[in-house]
Amino acid sequence: MGRQMMQIEEIAREIEHVSSDLQDLYATLGEYAISHSNLLIETVESKNLYQKFISIADQSDSLKTRIKRLKELHNSILDGKNRVKEIEIEKKELIETMTLLYSRIGAIAWEESYSHVLHKDIVEKIPTITQLHADYSSLTTQHLEAKNRANATSWFLKVPFSINEKVKKSHLNKLLKSNTKSFIEFGEIIATSSLISLLVSERAIQIGEEYDLLYTQIIDKDDELVMVKEQMHASKDQLEQEGLGGSLAKKIGELENSLKESTKQRKLAALMYGKAVTTMMSTEKEKEFPKEMDECFLHILDQQYIKTQLLRTTKKLSIEQKIEELVLLLKQDEDHILHIEVQIGQLNHQIEEINRTMATKKEQIGKLQNQLVKVLPLEITNG
Repeated sequence: MGRQMMQIEEIAREIEHVSSDLQDLYATLGEYAISHSNLLIETVESKNLYQKFISIADQSDSLKTRIKRLKELHNSILDGKNRVKEIEIEKKELIETMTLLYSRIGAIAWEESYSHVLHKDIVEKIPTITQLHADYSSLTTQHLEAKNRANATSWFLKVPFSINEKVKKSHLNKLLKSNTKSFIEFGEIIATSSLISLLVSERAIQIGEEYDLLYTQIIDKDDELVMVKEQMHASKDQLEQEGLGGSLAKKIGELENSLKESTKQRKLAALMYGKAVTTMMSTEKEKEFPKEMDECFLHILDQQYIKTQLLRTTKKLSIEQKIEELVLLLKQDEDHILHIEVQIGQLNHQIEEINRTMATKKEQIGKLQNQLVKVLPLEITNG
């Protein structure tokens, strides 16, 4: 009996698996048949199932399309935000490189101005460079004189001169620091005024090429930034037109939950329609159907046969199990009867013993009664 029970449980699992496969096959056949409904016999039931399936399928497809579109817009906005950050970082790096290049151009102009070879057109654009040179030369001379005076003075008179030398040096350092900023300003003016080629330096050609490349790259970044922001703005406009100005991720989540429920309903509708189609195809064996429908139908027949065989096997095992149970109960009844028969034998023996005892007692009673009869007349006489 335990063997049959284990087999029945194992077959039940197989039946569950086959039933699941059948459900999927029915749904698949329903999906195939939805576009070939003209090949099928229309009954009231099949027509109703078809209309219901079409309605649910349209809702499901509409949800899928909308979710896909919203995800594309959402990803477009997210990608745009990320790209804007990347562009801004890239542009910042280019501007930093350009600033260094301006500084180099300004330094070259400074050197050429000091050597009195700076082109007059450049001087006209940055006239302050002449005054800066004059200030630098003056402070350098003053610092050098203060330093020499401090070094030449005896130690007890050296303090005032040393202080003066430090003051001059401080002024000179301050000017040098301001020169760094001035170099950048000079370089930018020269570059943006297309005057790099007027520099005498042999590095002018290379620097001009570097500037042109950097300038083009910065312009490209600006153009790309504008384009990305316009795309983001267009995506946001589309969302606002559809009344989706809030959390897009939340809305997509809500639609996906709706799609899950719609997908379940669609599969159920496809399954029910697929069953009806299976019945119709079984009655129209001579009719030609699309290849995918025929293949699916044959798979369904195979699974139906397997399920039928499994159910028969389960029925057979259940009957065998019931027979074994009844045989066992019958054996128990027979054993019970034997036990009762033994008990009956024992009771009969007890009855016989009791009967013998009763007979003995009756015999004794008779004897005693006879004795009593003999005694009574004697008592009367004596009385």
